[in-house]
Amino acid sequence: MDFHITKEEFLIDGRPQPLLCGEIHYFRMKRSLWETALDRLVEAGCNAVAYYVPWLVHEPEEGVFDFTGRLAPEHDLHAWIDLTVQKGLIAILRPGPYVYAETSDLGLPQWFTARYPQAHPKKYADGAYTDYGFTRYASHQAPDFLRCAERWLRAVRAEIEPYLAPKGNVWMLQLCNEIPGDDHMDENPLTLGVGQEDGLLPAYLRRRYGTQAALEEAYGAPLPPMIQVEPHHLAAADPKRCELEKRTFYYTWYYPLYFQRLRSYLSPLPPEVTLYHNAYNPKAISLHYDNQLQNPWLNVGVDCYYSLFGNLSLKEGVYFCEYGASYSRAMLANPPWIVEHECGYWNDYPQVYGPELYIWNIYAFAAGYRGINMYLFAAGENPPGLGFFGTAHNWQAPVRKDGSTAPSYEDICRSLREIRDNFGVFSAPNRCDIALGVPHTPGLIWTSTANACREAFFALKLAGFTPEVVDYEAMDAEAMSRWKAMAVVSSPSMPADTQAALARYASAGGKLLVSGCLPHLDEHRRPCTILADALRVRYEPAEPAPADQEKLVYEGVEYCVNQTIQRHISGGVPLAFRAADGSPAAVLSGTALILPFQIDVLFHDMGTLLRGLLEKLGVSPLCRMGEYLIVLPKTDGRTIVLNLHPCRIQESLVLQGTPAVCTLEPYSYQIFEP
Repeated sequence: MDFHITKEEFLIDGRPQPLLCGEIHYFRMKRSLWETALDRLVEAGCNAVAYYVPWLVHEPEEGVFDFTGRLAPEHDLHAWIDLTVQKGLIAILRPGPYVYAETSDLGLPQWFTARYPQAHPKKYADGAYTDYGFTRYASHQAPDFLRCAERWLRAVRAEIEPYLAPKGNVWMLQLCNEIPGDDHMDENPLTLGVGQEDGLLPAYLRRRYGTQAALEEAYGAPLPPMIQVEPHHLAAADPKRCELEKRTFYYTWYYPLYFQRLRSYLSPLPPEVTLYHNAYNPKAISLHYDNQLQNPWLNVGVDCYYSLFGNLSLKEGVYFCEYGASYSRAMLANPPWIVEHECGYWNDYPQVYGPELYIWNIYAFAAGYRGINMYLFAAGENPPGLGFFGTAHNWQAPVRKDGSTAPSYEDICRSLREIRDNFGVFSAPNRCDIALGVPHTPGLIWTSTANACREAFFALKLAGFTPEVVDYEAMDAEAMSRWKAMAVVSSPSMPADTQAALARYASAGGKLLVSGCLPHLDEHRRPCTILADALRVRYEPAEPAPADQEKLVYEGVEYCVNQTIQRHISGGVPLAFRAADGSPAAVLSGTALILPFQIDVLFHDMGTLLRGLLEKLGVSPLCRMGEYLIVLPKTDGRTIVLNLHPCRIQESLVLQGTPAVCTLEPYSYQIFEP
């Protein structure tokens, strides 16, 4: 088998194919059932298998390894990989160091956290450093952790040498799992290398500011020598700047260096082997923007679990499937794919049903993903000390721990069969009619803007649009001009170059919607009103925040916005007004519409409001959704309509300009020809 990854596709045996994978944990299953589980995977239509190789399983004592089943037959990694080779599967191997995987201590051996307490994340308060976060945890860049992780990964590398592609079937290797864990705000001086010329924080500050004088000027206060600076010194000088600095430090410096170190521990690797990592939900893609820029060899996928919010719903479906795929395509340099795609759930509740999993799989590929790893495909059982939740590890998986199949197995088989049969239709690009500009600010997920981006995408979807996420901070006016209409999610600060590009886009006739806040600061939080000046409007500076009972009135109808509305000062033509005092809430200025609050979709009528306001701007959607059915127009003229609900739905829709009455059975879809 030949396996190759381009920016757009997974190529299997020379042609684009869906990556259809299932996660199986050999170390949680009786060895006699390994082959049965793999057979069920192949029979379901999968071409790949993913599995963790947990540190705590294979190095039970420091420096003592078991990869051959000496301590337990289920530890025989060689026998397991040999079986995956026999079944003709692409292997996706996940050696950590962190695996999470509902293992005790997230996959770290207990001897490590007991022996090396200085590796624990720390916070500074009242003149002292104290541990925080998960009880038995280590910072990814703690010196003791790196030393032990290097020994672990070099041991794994030696064991899997015969199985590495192209001579073997291990084509992908995961570097760690789901950063950032607890150390994204670690202040431990030992981890940060305070006092060392080559320490993480001193080296970062030297690169960013150059001189002590420049650092002190930025913070407006005297500071210790750069090599001795600790985060609490910066926080005391300028808390707001320090908060932003931490995000920049961790996501443009700390973690990119961490991944480079992990790669070096596994080197040399054949060029055919792809190293990858997973963003733990679509919004977490923002954590890897700079990581992948600095490490272009790193493939980044996403995790999607709708059960985190209960059963499958319209809003969560759009978030994980459409927003996630579009966000991946905009921000990452590899095909959108799902590293962990729900096919069960780690608890027994909420219950996950086969018909939901069927349409969930279909929706993922129709929305734009090119691959999935169904997690967890086969259940197991934890030996004493292995399981985060105890012995049980059934995960509501389609293959039970005894090798029999659950009712959901047949639904999954049916979905994979239809994905293969309709891959040409599903993989056609979506016909998008509006761009949604999302910032690439480091650590964006920790800000309210991240949720506002997700909500804006859903609101545009409810309004009938098919949005495409774009990295608008990386676009100039010429790149923006290919879009007739663009919505951007703004915050009080926006890079000066981006403000200027948006101003030129609007002045050239581009239809621009600015939601959130009209910016009044640049990326360094210095006063900057380039965009406001170009649009000839003024709003009071404001920080987005929830606001109970905040409503606006548009054409005599009150709409709940539930967010702070930035107060209008002057300029533009008012279209909507604050219900509380009648002051302008949204204004039209030339070819720009300013919606001065973060969109929060509590009710379906937010889509109605947005469609009405955009029509005043001269922007209308290509399609028209109802309240229940999802519409996905494709560039080949076909339109996919999906019903995510447990009941039969009939709605009047507009499909790429053509009115249609669509009737769909529960958890079903239909492909409409042009």
